[in-house]
Amino acid sequence: MIADISNKSKYSIETKKVQRIIFFIMKNLGLKQNQEVAVTFLNEEEMSQLHEKWMQESGPTDVMSFRLSEISDFDYSLGDIVICPKVVERDAKKLKKQPALHLAFMLVHGMLHLIGFDHQKKVDKVKMQEQEQKLMREVEREFIK
Repeated sequence: MIADISNKSKYSIETKKVQRIIFFIMKNLGLKQNQEVAVTFLNEEEMSQLHEKWMQESGPTDVMSFRLSEISDFDYSLGDIVICPKVVERDAKKLKKQPALHLAFMLVHGMLHLIGFDHQKKVDKVKMQEQEQKLMREVEREFIK
């Protein structure tokens, strides 16, 4: 399993910890050893540009996932997860959650999108939320002190 972590934001990110969390999630999802994912942390301006280009929505968002299987036949590269730490931090405060816990949730959420989960329909949303809760219990137990 390969996780390429890149921080282009102004936030201090524990990239090694993020990588360990991603590996943990991938392992818990039963993904193959040769599969890879890229995680990039962006500032609000760059995230806003992506959000507008790909979702036709203005302003920054917390997380976006780009599945490579939707545009190619690669079965080893799952795709990219892009996260805006400032939005994650702001949302964590609103939700009264630890920022580290909310960031871990964004990693889980993004990874589930990469393997095909969606939340557009109610039935799919319920399935995705169940999987998120299951994975978050494991992630919290392992990484969040």
